[in-house]
Amino acid sequence: MFCAPAAGVPKLRRLGIEGEILGQGGGDLGRRMQRALGRLLERPGIDRAFLIGTDSPDLPAPILKDAGRALVRSSAVVAPAMDGGYTLIGLRRDTVPIWRGVSLFADVPWSRPETLARTVSRFLALGIRPQILTPWWDIDEPGDLEALRGRFEVQRALGTLRATRTAAFLQTSMMP
Repeated sequence: MFCAPAAGVPKLRRLGIEGEILGQGGGDLGRRMQRALGRLLERPGIDRAFLIGTDSPDLPAPILKDAGRALVRSSAVVAPAMDGGYTLIGLRRDTVPIWRGVSLFADVPWSRPETLARTVSRFLALGIRPQILTPWWDIDEPGDLEALRGRFEVQRALGTLRATRTAAFLQTSMMP
């Protein structure tokens, strides 16, 4: 897990988050994402890596599985968000020489309807051809939380709810 600021690591530990937690470092979102992907792909034995934003707590397992499979065949993978951004982005190790030393996300506006399109255009300009996966929702606006709460109710009824802590928090903190 990568968090910003790094000073948040102790708080995440107190919340019960286990595993490795690293600071994202400085810069805009694109610079921090590029740094995280680079750090992962430099590790021995890691040939593929993808990032998932915490603003998509109910990203379905089939999308994650599709991302893993896609990175076997494709040099990059992106799962679009319904608002024009994306919920997941991944790269293979063999792309690192292409983007080492250049900004992978140059001129990508964040949290905008054109975020996905500009990212794909940037990747194509660098010679990286991403596979586009099934779209999903992310949380950017207050209304998105209400929609998430509704999805959690459906998932709970179907017995498929996985983000139990997030669902419990929304249930206790939002007005009915």
